[in-house]
Order: sequence, then C-alpha cells, then structure tokens
Amino acid sequence: MRRRLSKGAALLIAAALFTGGAVSQEMEGITVEAKRVEKTEVKTPGIVPEYLLRASYRVTYEDLDVSTQAGRDEVKRRVEKAADLACREIQREYPFAEPRHQQCASEAARRAMAEFKTRVATR
Repeated sequence: MRRRLSKGAALLIAAALFTGGAVSQEMEGITVEAKRVEKTEVKTPGIVPEYLLRASYRVTYEDLDVSTQAGRDEVKRRVEKAADLACREIQREYPFAEPRHQQCASEAARRAMAEFKTRVATR
C-alpha cells in the first residue's frame, strides 16, 4: 500500500529543505513588516469590515560591520528596499488598502530601523 503525504507535510519538508537548516541557525537580522488595512463596504448600516493585511521580509546584516557608518547605511538601504517590496506586494493584491504605498513603506522601515537600533545598542 502506498502512502501519500498531505499537502501540509509536503510543504513543511520542502520548507526545511529550502532553508537548508536555517530554522535551527537563524541569521542575525530584523523583520520588516508592512501593515495595511482593507475596508469593505457592506449593505448593513454601521458595519464596515476591516482586514489587516501584512507582508514581511527578513533583512540580515551578519555580513556587515554595523559599528561603521557604511554598515549602518547598508542596513538602512536593505530595510527600505524590503519595506518597499512588502508594501508593493500588498498593493498588488489590495490596491485600495490604507495607508497608501509611500506611507506604508515609510512606517515599515521606521519600525524596523527602531528594532535594529535597539539590537545594536544592546550588544
């Protein structure tokens, strides 16, 4: 009798193979998370469903010397790029979500850089 893997089990195995063991050895980095809200109108007065949409990217910096200005500038560049990508990803699927792209990217980058500065300060 042949056994088949469920889709969930197959995805977990594929993720483990794809990450090459990165789950057990997480790289030094921060998560850049974009958040936007999609509001949907319904015919019921006073009810407006809101959907919180999120997309995130991991920005690593273990290859950088963050004690230098050049290293910190590169982290900022990576964070801003990741924030832009995350917000564009949401915008592609939900073009009317708020805040708009530029504000979404700016807020995501600001939150991630605050996390980065806290981590670097506590080293």
